[in-house]
Amino acid sequence: MSATPSLNAIVHDGRFELLASGSWTAVHAGELEAAICRAAGEVARAGDVSIDMRDVAAFDTYGAWLLERLIRKRSGDGQQTGIVGLREEFQGLLQDVHTINRKEAPEAKRHGLIPALGEFERGLTELGRGFLPFLDMLGAIGLAAARVIRRPRNFRFTSMVHQLDRVGWQATPIILLIMCRFSDACMTKPSTRANSRRPKSAGARNRGVRGSAGAATYPRAMGI
Repeated sequence: MSATPSLNAIVHDGRFELLASGSWTAVHAGELEAAICRAAGEVARAGDVSIDMRDVAAFDTYGAWLLERLIRKRSGDGQQTGIVGLREEFQGLLQDVHTINRKEAPEAKRHGLIPALGEFERGLTELGRGFLPFLDMLGAIGLAAARVIRRPRNFRFTSMVHQLDRVGWQATPIILLIMCRFSDACMTKPSTRANSRRPKSAGARNRGVRGSAGAATYPRAMGI
């Protein structure tokens, strides 16, 4: 059996069928895509068709995606495409590809009083969910203020200053560092002169390692 992929259109019992054969792999990417495009044009107006995959000897992710792309395109045109004869060891791969990059159709907007009231209700619900934590924080602050007013001697001014220092003043350096790193990352552009420096010669690499008189000089850190 030839490894060259093919997809030929035939008429069987009054309906079009596509006969697939060869290796549907990335190695034959150009030939496979050309064959699928040619066959898709031949059955563009044929209605529902089936693809016979019995003679497909090899099948990888690339071939599965091209097949899935053909199925989706025909489905978008209102035409159904059936797959028959695909080997069992290839079916799992096609099913995995079938679930990739699926987008649900957007819900059609309804007009009228009842849909408008529903949208208004959902908006109020979302607003309430976001406003409840804010009210909780205001309540906690109010209770703390009431306790301070009721018993001012229990208010620890030193502790308040300490907490403000920890969450405010001491956090300033790390915040500034994060802002500087973020601005550097946004403003830095990749250099277009990468790998443009010539390699150093052997004499340049050895310069400073050997003295002018030819005697080797060693760093003091080596202890020699």
